[in-house]
Amino acid sequence: MIEVNEKVSGLIYQLKIYMPMDPGYVFSYVIREGNDCLMIDAGYPPNMDLLNPLINRLREIPNCRVSTLFITHMHIDHTGLADELRNRLSLSVVMHRRDYEQVMKMMDRDSFVRGFLELSEYYGVPSTEMELYRNVTSSISGRRRMNSVNPDVIIDGEENRIESVRVLLTPGHSPGHVSVILDEKGIAFTGDLILPTITTHVGLTPINPGNPLLEYLNSLIKIRNIGLKCIYPGHEGEICNVNARIDELIMHRFRDSAKY
Repeated sequence: MIEVNEKVSGLIYQLKIYMPMDPGYVFSYVIREGNDCLMIDAGYPPNMDLLNPLINRLREIPNCRVSTLFITHMHIDHTGLADELRNRLSLSVVMHRRDYEQVMKMMDRDSFVRGFLELSEYYGVPSTEMELYRNVTSSISGRRRMNSVNPDVIIDGEENRIESVRVLLTPGHSPGHVSVILDEKGIAFTGDLILPTITTHVGLTPINPGNPLLEYLNSLIKIRNIGLKCIYPGHEGEICNVNARIDELIMHRFRDSAKY
């Protein structure tokens, strides 16, 4: 259920964590920093059967005490076990304020559903489809409490330096999506911002307001300008033709916009 692969000898470890939806797994990463380690993303809930195997895998990494967990973005497959890992490992959870505020907004399920319907109506969703949306969102509002994450450190702004890494705000997929940069190695951990073959979902919703597509394109350019050797995303596998993949994603978006 959880595989560990050493990606950069003695420095970067990848944890492949099962989840019950496509693409069937999500990656977390561990970065060695002396005898401490930093972790990026926290896998998928609510399957608590994953928690002990994940902790066991972390303990198998030699001389590695995980002290900090970075959340790249608020989606459930990246935040799922964050609170449980904090409780068991006494680590500190770091998240950007823009995503944390949206998580808090989602806790008011009725308000979230109402905002979704109002946004759909505003942008002209046909009345026949609105009825379907109402039925679907009503069932959402009756379900159990949505997953939350309770960060110990809430970061603000475009860029933060935390321990040995640079945390860069790269919104679009979510408003507070961040990428974690190892400048000396030319490596970044980009969550769902850039994937090898999947086109990242960028949607306007009550929890991704404003102009998320413009933010996404600006985030791609921001990462391109760093001049990275490789990036390690949340799904599929590492990308070492970084600029070529970014150019492909940008052109894909412009080709789509030219159709309308």
